[in-house]
Amino acid sequence: MKKLFLSSSSNYNWDKIKIWNNSAKNTGHDVINIIINPNEVLMNELKNNDVNTVPYWIQSNKPPHNLRFILQYKYLMSVADQYDKVILTDSRDVYFHSDPFPLLEKLMKKHNKPIVCGSESILYKNEPWGDQNLKQGFDYIYEDFKNNEISNVGVLCGDIKHIADLCLMIFTMCFHNPAPVSDQSSFNVITGTEFGKKLIHTSTPSEGFVIQMGTVAEQKFKHNIIDKININTDKLPEVDGNIFPIIHQYDRFDYIRSLIQ
Repeated sequence: MKKLFLSSSSNYNWDKIKIWNNSAKNTGHDVINIIINPNEVLMNELKNNDVNTVPYWIQSNKPPHNLRFILQYKYLMSVADQYDKVILTDSRDVYFHSDPFPLLEKLMKKHNKPIVCGSESILYKNEPWGDQNLKQGFDYIYEDFKNNEISNVGVLCGDIKHIADLCLMIFTMCFHNPAPVSDQSSFNVITGTEFGKKLIHTSTPSEGFVIQMGTVAEQKFKHNIIDKININTDKLPEVDGNIFPIIHQYDRFDYIRSLIQ
């Protein structure tokens, strides 16, 4: 069956999401953008650049980074008979250097799990923003999860129906969460349970599938990184001579932006 790249966006212009779209399209697989409350200018830009979109006009007091998960759930379930695998990511800061699906399928088979995400290779208690976010949203179980390695919610890959169900679970956990940004912590509560561990493989940087630049390549975290890889600022991040097919948070580093653009 076919493979799908999916993202969602809110209040972005074409310049913000063109790298995601162009790099995804270069793999030859289907690419869909969920656009939340689009304006006419953006829709014209997307049309002019031959971008496939699913617009949603919705009134909600929920922030778009939480709201996106219910829209993604609904869309994925509507096309579940057309695709077997999906790579669902943030739209602004993800670059696909090559087709990730062959390595994704190898990881799914190797670990016998229907979902693959990426590790930030740092413990919650050692990453100040994440640590505070976990406390704010899940103070009642913070002590149980603070020593867990952080899984990043911005890149979710695997079997389309399992990813759809995961989106629904994340949205449900975000709905009454006291933290305004609660998608990451909600996802990590799921991955930290025995239920989550049976279904989700968190891929480390040394597996070469996805890299979270915001922690792995950030100097201030270098002493707390669990799975260290060499970062060369003259080229795109790689393991064993192979560039990561999925590079997340590239926009935080000027040298990567220049290499991609």
